[in-house]
Amino acid sequence: MDNVEAVGRVLAPLAGFLVFAACWIYCIAAYGFLFGVGLGWLPSLICGYGVLLILFRGWPFVLALTVLLLLSYEMGSASQSDLSFPFDLLYTLNLQLVLLVQHWLDVVGLG
Repeated sequence: MDNVEAVGRVLAPLAGFLVFAACWIYCIAAYGFLFGVGLGWLPSLICGYGVLLILFRGWPFVLALTVLLLLSYEMGSASQSDLSFPFDLLYTLNLQLVLLVQHWLDVVGLG
């Protein structure tokens, strides 16, 4: 368990800060400079701290889920007609996530 905690101690604060920064930038882009800078730090801090708590001990689960989603996306894009049930569901969820990120980038103006 010491290795899990050691990786979590490095990974969790880094990911938490990155999520905090990304959320704050999104708040500035979505609500304008005044509200985004002035009030956007609070929900950004909550999101960043949530990611920190999840990744501190649960980073192996998050890593496994990410690998599974990437594999399902690759399998789904290679042969969409031969998918079994769990990979078909994961491919659909992953595709929806990709479309959501693309829509968010278009809204922010980065896409």
